[in-house]
Amino acid sequence: MFTVSLKGGSLISSLSSKSLLFNLKSSVLSTPYSNFSTPVTGLPHPNPNSKLSKSNPKIQIEKRVLCDFPVLNNTARRFSSRTQLVKKTGQSLPVGTFSNFGSITSTTGVLFRNLSSARIQSLPSSREVEVEYQNGKRKKVYVDSRAVGNWLIYLSSMCFGIIVWGGLTRLTESGLSIVEWAPISGVRLPTTEEGWESEFEKYKQFPEYHKVHVGISMEDFKKIYFMEWFHRNIGRLLGVMYIVPAIYFISKGSIHKKNIIKVLGLGSLIGLQGTIGWDMVSSGVNEKFNDVDEAIPRVSQYRLTTHLGAAYLLYILFSMYGFKTVRLNRILNGKIKNLDQIRQTLDRIDVQKFRKATSHVSKFALLTCLSGGMVAGLDAGLVYNEFPLMGGRILPPKSEYWSDNYATDIFGNAQSKIYNLFENPTTVQMIHRTMAITTCFAVSYLWYIGRGLGLNRANRFLVNMSFIVGLTQVGLGIGTLVNYVPVSWASAHQANSVILVATLFGLTNSLKAIPKIV
Repeated sequence: MFTVSLKGGSLISSLSSKSLLFNLKSSVLSTPYSNFSTPVTGLPHPNPNSKLSKSNPKIQIEKRVLCDFPVLNNTARRFSSRTQLVKKTGQSLPVGTFSNFGSITSTTGVLFRNLSSARIQSLPSSREVEVEYQNGKRKKVYVDSRAVGNWLIYLSSMCFGIIVWGGLTRLTESGLSIVEWAPISGVRLPTTEEGWESEFEKYKQFPEYHKVHVGISMEDFKKIYFMEWFHRNIGRLLGVMYIVPAIYFISKGSIHKKNIIKVLGLGSLIGLQGTIGWDMVSSGVNEKFNDVDEAIPRVSQYRLTTHLGAAYLLYILFSMYGFKTVRLNRILNGKIKNLDQIRQTLDRIDVQKFRKATSHVSKFALLTCLSGGMVAGLDAGLVYNEFPLMGGRILPPKSEYWSDNYATDIFGNAQSKIYNLFENPTTVQMIHRTMAITTCFAVSYLWYIGRGLGLNRANRFLVNMSFIVGLTQVGLGIGTLVNYVPVSWASAHQANSVILVATLFGLTNSLKAIPKIV
């Protein structure tokens, strides 16, 4: 919906994006608009108490003019003639539109001379509304424009791609190929032989070259270097795709002033994620790895899991904020069919109990994914490559999963045996297996309960999808394990884990009660 303001008179009309309907008496078409102000049918007057309103009789409608043209966007437009209107919109007016009038020239002349000062302005894009919940509680809700919601969903899709590529970077042992933190200069990929030689010489100074990629060729170095370079640059691109639109939306009022702090918080988390990423890499280029023959240069599994967790958090926050914004806009604009029926379904006690259970399973599934980060950091997928048993037993010997070997760290420093839970590959894999199987059973139970609740179509879709994705995740995990962690299987396993978490959190969000707009 737009508003057309006509300068030189107090006539304002509402128009749709499809057409303008002018109901005018032929006898006054040649009269300047400034000489009358009584509201014309279809054209509500902005100020019925004005002097002009009171000084003119009602206009009897005898003739009708239909100008059918699309409004291309919200930008202010000025039309000085019929020709300019056709030129601006790219669509001719219907033949015979003005044929019922004695003088086409006088008609269009008066009409479009006054339209020359018209400005089309969009309504405010962010809104403040008051809502009422089933228990009678009221609260104010600050709604951003739908464009903001779509933007946030796009950012969440970028996070998904970054997580998948980051997994590939880890699986190909490429993460330590760039040994410097250069946020600005690191954007460019080396383009000359001298540049590549310089980067290669830097890499040779660190333990991974001497213990993992021993004697690696320049061509192979370029491949692993590109993997890490691309991962860092899509992270930078995420920052750009956040900063530029955020500035635009805030300046245009598309983001409500009460929500600006939330958006800025998400931006801070992007910057924090970059810092965590470099801190993770720096743990793998520690020269102390050269001092211990058994030590394998790799990033800290703690920092890797923190980096992965921050990525998941960004993905969840972007997607939930984005879908919530889109949903609120659809409700306010009347785009959801059978809204009252959906509201009644979601307000039921059994549905709300189901939502709480779904929320708990979603969080547990996220923790399971983070335990997978510990598995990746320790290469724990390369032990006990069988399923469902571990060495022909349900559990491996206690001497293996609660070993005295982990009472000291790799540098010989004493520590508690509790570190078996975080540093013993056997124990870490056992924990991940247990959590994964528990998640699978929990998701299956949710599906069994959810299909009998009479949920709405969108809710049923997410319930069924979570069940399918959950079973797929278990299958991919088993395939990754028994095949000794091939890159293709492991990457698919990680990507599907993001989809599982997204589906479960999306289901939880979709089951929230829909308040009434007061």
